[in-house]
Amino acid sequence: MGCTSQDMIKTAQVIAKNEGKTIDEVLLDIAYHGDTTQQQLAAIKIFKEYTIAKVSEKKIEVTEKQAPKIYLPVQKPDPAKVIQIGGKHGKKTT
Repeated sequence: MGCTSQDMIKTAQVIAKNEGKTIDEVLLDIAYHGDTTQQQLAAIKIFKEYTIAKVSEKKIEVTEKQAPKIYLPVQKPDPAKVIQIGGKHGKKTT
């Protein structure tokens, strides 16, 4: 039976309150003031891996055009807003 991430966060919050430092502050403290360069590099690596977004790009070539799977119904103009020009309802002739 393992801990869930929510359990881990709650535990970290309790310990942070007791110790007066968050886990991030402890990690950055090690990164800046670790006893050895190895500890500092390990802390920096952890910090970078989990805080900086990874860029993932793919080059995609479209080889064929595909029509949409769903079509919208044809929209007809609202007859109340249509103004006819000329014809029977246009200019009055005397």
